[in-house]
Amino acid sequence: MQLDYVMLGLIRMNPHVSGYRLKTVVNNSIGFIFTVHNSQIYPTLKRLKEKGYLVSELIPQENKPSMKCYTITESGLKTLNEWLTERFKLEWTHSAINTYFMKLMLMGHLEMQTIIDYIDWGIDEVGNHLARTQATDADVQGQSLASDTDDAKLRSHIIWSCDYAYTVDDMRRRLDELKEVRTKLQSLGAEPLPAE
Repeated sequence: MQLDYVMLGLIRMNPHVSGYRLKTVVNNSIGFIFTVHNSQIYPTLKRLKEKGYLVSELIPQENKPSMKCYTITESGLKTLNEWLTERFKLEWTHSAINTYFMKLMLMGHLEMQTIIDYIDWGIDEVGNHLARTQATDADVQGQSLASDTDDAKLRSHIIWSCDYAYTVDDMRRRLDELKEVRTKLQSLGAEPLPAE
């Protein structure tokens, strides 16, 4: 379950975090590509603790109930790292692209070469999607739309063409983003990495 891994990643980055605070952490970090409801957080924390991926500690508070704070265990970290580096079918869908970039955002603790390898895989996958998409232009794709009137066909073609152009631009932006992240990571002074 993706929520489990995201929670592990965010708790790794925010040790001793409470369930209540975790909702704010999600909203302030990856909330633009991932949402979680309060009703999901506590059952997820309980499940991760039962699996041995988290430990909790009760922190006394003055004039309030004690606060339960969570920290990732070695077992939880191992499970998180396996998920972060696991390749998956990277289709050009919002879900798959968001998963790819969410993993990238959560893997800053891994070795530099592991991160670069993941970025290179993303560059290859996005580049391949872009090449395939550009090989079939919007007019050819739009001709496959069946409409019963010329007006409906024209409206459909306009909508289809605009969406096609946006998708191609989005792929180019994502590809540029990955190349920029790779370049910036390489500039941190790590050993020279192989060129793309």
